[in-house]
Amino acid sequence: ANAVLDRAYGKPPAGERKAVVDLAPVTSADGIVSALSQLLAAAVQGDLGISELKDLASVMEIQRRAIETNELEQRLQAVERLAAR
Repeated sequence: ANAVLDRAYGKPPAGERKAVVDLAPVTSADGIVSALSQLLAAAVQGDLGISELKDLASVMEIQRRAIETNELEQRLQAVERLAAR
């Protein structure tokens, strides 16, 4: 039970370090590209392991899909407003 709670609150499992990379808030597709570039640079410098890079890139992909979905929804609403005129 403690292991589940530790993971839920961001504590890495025993023997695994917690990755620390200072990224700006990601609110656009351009931000995703910038964040991924920073993560890759951190991995190349040895500040981030490959498994950490993969995990963080997966999170970035989730964020990208959320941004994309939000942008598509906004575009659709704009088209619907124009069509309603």
